[in-house]
This record gives sequence, C-alpha cells and structure tokens, in this order.
Amino acid sequence: MLTAMETLYIVCLVLAFGFSQVSSQNCHLREIDVCGAGLLQSIQAQEFPQSEEDLNRECSQIQEAGSCLSNYTKTCMTPVQREIFGFLSEGPEHLMDEYCKSGTSIREQYLKNAACLNGAFDENQICFQDLQTALETITGTKFENRVTVGCCTYRRFESCFRDNLESKCGKEAVDFIQELLRTAVSRLPDVICTGFDSQTSECTSVLPASGTKPKGDQSNSAISRLLSAYFS
Repeated sequence: MLTAMETLYIVCLVLAFGFSQVSSQNCHLREIDVCGAGLLQSIQAQEFPQSEEDLNRECSQIQEAGSCLSNYTKTCMTPVQREIFGFLSEGPEHLMDEYCKSGTSIREQYLKNAACLNGAFDENQICFQDLQTALETITGTKFENRVTVGCCTYRRFESCFRDNLESKCGKEAVDFIQELLRTAVSRLPDVICTGFDSQTSECTSVLPASGTKPKGDQSNSAISRLLSAYFS
C-alpha cells in the first residue's frame, strides 16, 4: 500500500497536472506520469516501512522520483508556472527533509504509529480507487479546468482517508497525519483550494462518482495503469 509520504508525492503530481501546460514541443504531461511510474514500480514488493532502515530505503526512492519531477518542471513549465509550483512545493520539501532525517520528531512519531498505519492503509483501498479514477480524469481535462479537478480530487481523498484512518487508529494517528498534510500543503487550501468541498456540485460534477472503477490498464494515464498493477 502507498505510505503517507508516497501519497504526498502523488498529491504533488496532481498539483503538477493542475499547473502545467506544455511550453515545449518536446514536453508532454505523460512525462509526469513517468515520474510517478518510477516510484510505484520500486515499491510494489516493499512492505510498509516500520524501521529506520525501511524509512531510509523509502526516502531514497521518493527522492529519486522527486528529482524526476523537478527536471520536468525546469524543462516543461513556464517561468510563472515554476514560481507557483515552487511556492506550493516548499512544504513537501521541508517535510521530506524532516521525515528522512534520523532523530526528528516527525520520524519518531511516524515509527510510533507505523504498525497501526500499516493496517489502516490496507483498508483504504476505496480512497485510493477514487484517487485513481480522478487521476484518469485529470489526464484528459482541459488546462482551464485542471485546478478545479485537482482541488476536488485532493479534498475527496483527504476526507475519505481521514475518516477511515480515525476508525482504525484513533484521533492521535489522525492528528499526526493531518500534521504531515498541513506541513506539506498548508498553503494549498489558502492559495488554491479555498471553498472546494468534495460534496458540492462543483466537485461531484467534475469527478467520477465515488466507487467508480478505474480504467486501469486501459487508461491513458501511466500512473493509473501502474496503480492497477500494484493493487492487483
């Protein structure tokens, strides 16, 4: 199952979809898919990290995927798009530094909750299925509508995952994951997604209904195809 940090990386991919329009004839949005594909391939046989050694291995994989995304933004985004994306990615970069450094509070709290989080993530497949179908939608969405779809995707995943996690692991684990999310995307709700609610008609009209099965290996999204292979 995707871990908290891997999930945050997927959120960054959603943001990249939201703010990208091809600025070079040599660029294509499927290159963002490729960045996610590398991460998903590397974790298919990996257990949920529950030790310092596991975390170090996961960090290496996520950092490699992050370098791929960074290269995409430098090559394929306009200067204004890079500035906006850089502004929004400061939080995830800081969080990753803390998560991947031994002895930090974030890493210690993560290891404390790791055992329960492992089981909870396994029971959140409906949340990830809805995320997968939404990512397929973003792939085919026009640029002017991409921010709306991206924010609605994020809000629906956030709500679904939070509710399921609390029922499995309790409020302390929820507070910890929300702290991670606030650190990673604290500027996102204020700057971009203020007012978006996954239950409103604005979101339900642009997202597939919850529970809709993704196209998977028939999708145009490489991330969706690899998610299907991973969850199977």
